[in-house]
Formats: sequence, C-alpha cells, structure tokens
Amino acid sequence: WLKCFCPTRFISTQLLRTKMAAPLTYVCNGKEFTAWTSEQLGSINRDALKKRAMDIRDHVGQDRLPTMPHHPEGLQAWILEVQSALMGQPSQQEARSEAPSSVGGGG
Repeated sequence: WLKCFCPTRFISTQLLRTKMAAPLTYVCNGKEFTAWTSEQLGSINRDALKKRAMDIRDHVGQDRLPTMPHHPEGLQAWILEVQSALMGQPSQQEARSEAPSSVGGGG
C-alpha cells in the first residue's frame, strides 16, 4: 500500500481511488468523449478549455452545433450544453423551462 502524506493523517491511495468517482463518458459517432463537469471545466486554463471544445466541434461538425463562443465562461457553458445534447439529456435551459413554476400559482 502506498501512502499519501496528509497533515493530519496518512491516507491510502486505494481509499482515494474509491472515493473519487470514475469519469463519465459518452459516445458520439463512434468516438468516446469524457463528460466534463462545470467544476472540471472551471479549473482548467483557457487553452485546455478551447481544445476540449474544438475536439467536440471537429468531431460532431461545426455546422451541426451552435456557434462556439470565444470567452472562457461562454465556452464552458457551451461544452456543458453540447455534451448534454449529445448524451440525450435536456439542456439546462430546457430543464428550467420544463420545470413547474411555483411563482404566480394563484389560487
């Protein structure tokens, strides 16, 4: 067993592996992609973010996708929306519009 030093205790690397969730993947036109989370995308630099977006765009086809934004925040949202659509999940906008509204429920 390999141990990782932690200021308060030693943690086995096996325990760390079981606590971390395996990355989700999806397949589009025969190619497997990682389903990135907002946290993962928010923690990488602009070039890595752009590369991930371009990998999706180049494989799927630029003409089949919404315009890819240039700024990191928009690019992050674009990746999340596109991968949701490719996985057959409703986009965040669709989920919000389909959710029952508790405002103005009269009665």
